[in-house]
Amino acid sequence: MPTSIWTRLFFGLALLARFASPCRAGNDGDAGNAPLGHLMLLGGSERGDNLVLWSELARLAGGKGAKVAVFPTGSRNPERSGAAHSKNLESLGLDPFVVPAVVTSNPADLHLVANDAQWVERVRQADAVFLSGGNQARYRQVLIDERNGDTPLLAAIRHVYRKGGLIAGTSAGAAIMSRVMYVDADFVLPVMLHGAHRGKELADGFGLVPQDWFIDQHCLVRGRFARALVAMQSIETSFGLGIDENTAVVIEKGKTARVVGFRGMVVLDLSESTRDSTAAKFNLKKARLSFLSHGDQIDLATRAVTVDPEKAAHGMIDPRQAGFDPFYKKQQFMNDILGNTALVDLMYKLVDSPHNDAIGLAFDGGAARRGDTDGFEFRFYRGPDTVSWDVHRQHGDSHTVKNVYLDIRPITVHGPLYE
Repeated sequence: MPTSIWTRLFFGLALLARFASPCRAGNDGDAGNAPLGHLMLLGGSERGDNLVLWSELARLAGGKGAKVAVFPTGSRNPERSGAAHSKNLESLGLDPFVVPAVVTSNPADLHLVANDAQWVERVRQADAVFLSGGNQARYRQVLIDERNGDTPLLAAIRHVYRKGGLIAGTSAGAAIMSRVMYVDADFVLPVMLHGAHRGKELADGFGLVPQDWFIDQHCLVRGRFARALVAMQSIETSFGLGIDENTAVVIEKGKTARVVGFRGMVVLDLSESTRDSTAAKFNLKKARLSFLSHGDQIDLATRAVTVDPEKAAHGMIDPRQAGFDPFYKKQQFMNDILGNTALVDLMYKLVDSPHNDAIGLAFDGGAARRGDTDGFEFRFYRGPDTVSWDVHRQHGDSHTVKNVYLDIRPITVHGPLYE
C-alpha cells in the first residue's frame, strides 16, 4: 500500500525538527497588543448555499488571492476535512493551504508541526486562519504545549489576529476560541442534572474572544443554551454567546459581535442573576436572554444591541405600548424547551402576546414513562425593557428579541407520564 501524503509530511517534518531551532511562544514581539483583526465564529453545519456567510468570510479574509491557513486539527479525518475546506475556500477566490497539525497514532508526533519553524512562519505570513470542526480537545492536544502554554504555531495564529487578519472557526473551531469551553460534555439534560466541572466537562480554550464571554455552538438546534448557562454559572462568567447552526458571529477587534447568516445567536447575561447556593441542583433566577439575527450586533463592553436597519425600519413590538394588539393569543408552554429552536419560538411569541410569562420543561421522557424523574422548569417572563422586531426579509431569521428574563428551578416529573 502506498504511503499517504500525510505520512510523508510527518516523516519530513520529523527530520526538519532535528535541525530547526524551535520558536518559543512570546518571542514574536507583539504579545499584549490589542487585536486589529476579526474573529468569525461559525456555529456548525454551514450550508454551501449560505452565500451571505461565505462572501463575508472571503471579504474579511482579504478578498481574492488572500492566503488562508487551514487547520483540520479538530477533525477525526483531517485529510478529508482539509481537502474539503480548501476546495470551498478556493471557490471563494481565496488561496488556502493545509497545515498538517493533527493528532496521530504516535504521541511523539503530537507537537512536530506546532514546533516547526517553517510552518510557524508560513502561518504568521497568512492573511487568515480557518479552524475546522470536530473535537475541540484535539486543538488543545496539538497546539498547547506540555506546560499548558502556547506552542509556536498557536502563537503564530495569535499573531495573524493581532496584525489585522481573520481567525475563522466552525463548531469545535469556534468553541476553542473561548477562554473556557466544553470538551467532554454529555447531552444537555445530564449536564444540567450533574453539573459542568473544569478538568472534566470543561477545559481552557485559546481565549481569543474577550475574557468575560463564554462561547457555545450548535446552540439553538441542540438546546445547548441551557448547558452554556450551567458552565457560565460554574466558572463565574457573566456573559455568553450561543451561536446556532448555519450562522456566524463576527467579532471585530474584540469590541462588537455581529450576526451573519441563516439563524442567529442567543445572548446570555447572568450579570444580575442569583442562585440558591443551598440547593444541590442547578438553579438560577433573573437570567437575561436576547436573540439576535442577521445584521444585528452587540457591543461586548456595554452590551448595547444595535438592530439591523432593515428590521428597525419596520417598527418595534412593545407590549407596554398603547394600542398593543398581540398576535399570539395563547399562553406559551413548551414540553421540551431543549428541542430544536424551541427557545427562539417561545421568546418571540412571549413578547407578542397578552401574557407576561411562559413555561418550558426539560426532562427525560423515556424515564418519565416508567416513573418519577428529575427535570427542570424554565419560566420566561417579560421585564420593563422587553421588546422585539419581526419582519420577513431575504436573509436570515426575521426576529430580534431583547431582554427576556428566565428563572430555572429543579422539579420532579411524576410518572408514568401517560398510559
